[in-house]
This record gives sequence, C-alpha cells and structure tokens, in this order.
Amino acid sequence: MADAAERVVLAGQDAIDLWQQGADARNAWVAENPVAGVDFSGVDFTKYGGVSFAEFRFPNGKKDFYETVFGDGDISFRHTKFGEGNIVFFHANFSEGNVSFRGATLDAGNVQFWATAFEMGNIDFKYADLEKGSLIFNKVIFDKNDISINNANVNGNLQFQQCEKTELLSGLSFRAMRLIGTFDLEGDFTCVPDLRSTALAAHVDLQNLRIKASPHELKSPEDDKYAKGDPNIARLRRLKELAEQNRHHEAALHFFAMERRVARHTKAMSPGAAVLDYLYKLACDYGQSVLRPIIGLGLSVFLAALGYRLLAEGVNFGAAAKAALVGAVPFLPLVRLNNNPLAALLGEGSSDALYFLAVGEQLFCFVFLFLLGVSLRNRFRL
Repeated sequence: MADAAERVVLAGQDAIDLWQQGADARNAWVAENPVAGVDFSGVDFTKYGGVSFAEFRFPNGKKDFYETVFGDGDISFRHTKFGEGNIVFFHANFSEGNVSFRGATLDAGNVQFWATAFEMGNIDFKYADLEKGSLIFNKVIFDKNDISINNANVNGNLQFQQCEKTELLSGLSFRAMRLIGTFDLEGDFTCVPDLRSTALAAHVDLQNLRIKASPHELKSPEDDKYAKGDPNIARLRRLKELAEQNRHHEAALHFFAMERRVARHTKAMSPGAAVLDYLYKLACDYGQSVLRPIIGLGLSVFLAALGYRLLAEGVNFGAAAKAALVGAVPFLPLVRLNNNPLAALLGEGSSDALYFLAVGEQLFCFVFLFLLGVSLRNRFRL
C-alpha cells in the first residue's frame, strides 16, 4: 500500500489548483496521500503575484520546483512542514522580492538550489530545521541579496559552492547555526560572512572564500545599523579562528590581514598602533608576502652602499657595496672578523654620519630579515 502511495504525484495544473484552494484543502489532501510527490516543474507563478506556502504541510515525497518561475513579490515557505523527501529548486527563478523559509521543517531529505537565480531581495532560513538532511547552494546566481541562516539547525551538510555573483550579496549570515555535517563555503564576497556563535561539529572548508573589498567598500546587512562598533571585525576574527582550526593557514592569514585593515579603517586602534600596523602591511602584507621583505632588504643594502660611497673618502662603489652586504648580516661568523669591509670603513677617523648610517642599515636589515622569516614560516607552515 505504501508503494502505491509513493507513485502518487500531484503535478502541473492539479498542483496549482490545490495550492489555490488554501491550506485547509491542501492539508486534507496530504492526510489522504501521506506519501506522494508534489511537482511544480515548469510552473509560471508570475500571474499569481506573491506566492505563499506558509504553514503548508507537504507529503513525504519529492517536492520538485524544476524550472519553476516565481514572479515579483514575496515568496513564503514560513513554518512549512516539508515532511520527508528532497526539495529541489533546479534552474528555478525567483524574481524581485523576499524568499522566506523561516521556521520551516524537513524531517529527512535535502534542500537543493542548483543553478537557481535570485533577483534582489532577502533570503531567510532563520530557525529552519533540517532534521536529517543537507542545505545545498550550487551554481546559484545571486543578486543584491541578504541571506540569513541564523539559528537554523542542519543535521547534514551545508554547501555553498560555485555560486555566481556572490560579490553582489549585501549580507551572508549563519550566526548561531547548528551544523552536524561538513561546511563548504566558497566565493568572492564584498561582505563578511557571519559565522559567530555557530556550533560546527565537522570539517569547515574556507580555503576558497575570499573577501574582495577594501574596508570602506565592505557591504553590511541591515542588522548592522543596530550594532555597536563594526561587527565585521568580530566576523573576520571568527573566520580566522575556523580557518586555523581546520589548518587552512593561507585563509587564516587572509582573514587576519582583513581584520587589521578594518580595525585601522574604523579607528578601532590607537593612532600609534595604526601607524605600526600600516608599516607592517607595507613591509610584508601582514606576513603574506615574501617578495616585499626581500625588496626592502635589497633597497636597504643599496641605499647604505650609496651612503658609504658618498660619506667615506677614497671608497669606490664596489667596496661600499661589500661593506653594505656585511652590514646586512652582522651575525654571520665571517662578518665578525676585524678585517671585514665594514669594520675597515668604520675605523679611526670615520665620521659620525658614517657610523649612524651603519647602525641604521643594520636596524632596517634586521627588521626586513625578521619579516622575511615570518613570511617564509607562514608560506611553508605545516
């Protein structure tokens, strides 16, 4: 008997007619057909304006919205009970308006958005409960959307992969979400995804998540206007923490650098700390660049050699360059010999200016060597 019920599929105009009769008629049909599919494939809802499945109870079976077109206006699945079975929005199109799955429940199955297109509007999964299933956004095309999956419960995986136009999103929040399975989040964003207070039980992959905006260009969701300070600092700190926990060192460095830039831009640090932070960025891009310290080291040696040539009498540029090279690495055993080129240059009769130039060179070279070591450590960190 159950097998016969599973073969029942409400589709096309029959599905539309039942939907138009309201929640009571729909729920009565579900009571008579507890295991059945509902198929809105190819249905064009534009003629109906806003679409509401709020508090609708679906049967246990596949819910198919393949190539479904939703017109302008809000689309509501608020507190909808989806039962068991996958919910698929393959190639579906949501026109301008808000889309809400707030408080919706799914006993078993996946919610899949694949090549789905969203026009401008909020996408709300707050307090949604996927008891035994995954939430999947794959190759989805976004617009100026604010996505909130706050306080949702997902006892499966969450995938946010290969999506297009993610840089248009004004907000992406998973705050206080509980997730049992793996979490894959990738894309180029101009907002900072919010994973604060999330309870994550498995691997989190943030390797391909990039923040592609300067601090003053970062977009913020509407809720930020009620926040004290700049929440992006805490969001970036949480992303860095998750990246470190999952040994994504390159991603952790990216989030750390972005956190420092935002803190400096929002004046969350003192003027003196901001100056040092800016110099750290210039010198090695917060430990991300190996090339910058090498350039700084080479420039320090060249300028020192030029200074030695101008300040020391009877010294050609070759000898001055040797002295500068020795000054760059004073800790090497060869340099400690009394007859090294720099010691000869700083012998009796040398000017104070020459002495201070040597001290300055060694100080700058020490700093750049240290930063080079930091960058190399970050580059080859296990």
